[in-house]
Amino acid sequence: MNFDKLRKGDMLITTDTIKLTNTCDDYVKKGTKLEVVDKLSNGNIGVKEDVSSPSGKVATYIITKDDIDKVKLVSKYDVGDVLEFPQSMRLTVYRNEKAKGSINMTFGKGNQIVIRSIVPQYYNCTVIKGECKGEHITIVQELADYFLEKLGNTIDDNFGDDKKRGVNYMNEPIGFKYGDLVNYYKSVCADDKKPSLALNTNLMFISYLDTPIPYHKDHSIPLDCVCATLDTHETVLAHSASLKSVKTNHCLNKHDITVKVKGNRVKYMDKVGNNEYVGVAVCDNEDVFNLRTGLLLAISRAYGDKALGDFALDRFKD
Repeated sequence: MNFDKLRKGDMLITTDTIKLTNTCDDYVKKGTKLEVVDKLSNGNIGVKEDVSSPSGKVATYIITKDDIDKVKLVSKYDVGDVLEFPQSMRLTVYRNEKAKGSINMTFGKGNQIVIRSIVPQYYNCTVIKGECKGEHITIVQELADYFLEKLGNTIDDNFGDDKKRGVNYMNEPIGFKYGDLVNYYKSVCADDKKPSLALNTNLMFISYLDTPIPYHKDHSIPLDCVCATLDTHETVLAHSASLKSVKTNHCLNKHDITVKVKGNRVKYMDKVGNNEYVGVAVCDNEDVFNLRTGLLLAISRAYGDKALGDFALDRFKD
């Protein structure tokens, strides 16, 4: 979450309990919905919470930039949602989330996109059906919320066209969906001495093609799916029978862990592949700062491990 990109009227939801500094109420509970009403010069934000009362009063708070990791933006759609264009339209989009400037893209009726991530005001998406299939685009939330229709969710529903069944060379059933980690374990063509991809390369599966494309060195081999390289995010055509699933195992994955300590604040960050786990612990001014307790609390919040947090408070707090 970046407070600088927030606008007045944006809706937030707390992902952790937040201690307040400008009210007699001590905390805002996890899961509380808040509306941004002001952006302060010191980097903090003013928010309000609707409180049911006969007078219709609202409670206003200040959320400090130290609690930036305890709120997230509320949007109509969620990560993994598949959205469809109900009619043909031409929209201004960003080609990828890092590109500067925008382009106009035409989407036909029935074209589909899947939301990869959400940032203030924008959805980062991948086109999974249509002429621009496989393209990574960034689209304005207001446009998507107004014009597009949700069909399902690839995470919760194993959504249709994002998952198909087939057989590999061993006649074993296979099925991949968007976001799956796959391994290119068998050459597309047995006589291909210079394959475009090195064997045992790991890729991210994007989607199947509606119409397979014949491999230029052997037209009997169909290139029937689109994948992306993990380092450069370039899209490549592949033969799905040459791919196998790579099971995610945190014990085997590379963890990029960073711990930052500033004053009475401890921030723990763990990046595993495309996933990032972040936890923050801030010591109360009335308590004695204990790095061990703060680090364990930050770790417990990063992974949602309440038992570890309770253990740290009960066992190690001075």
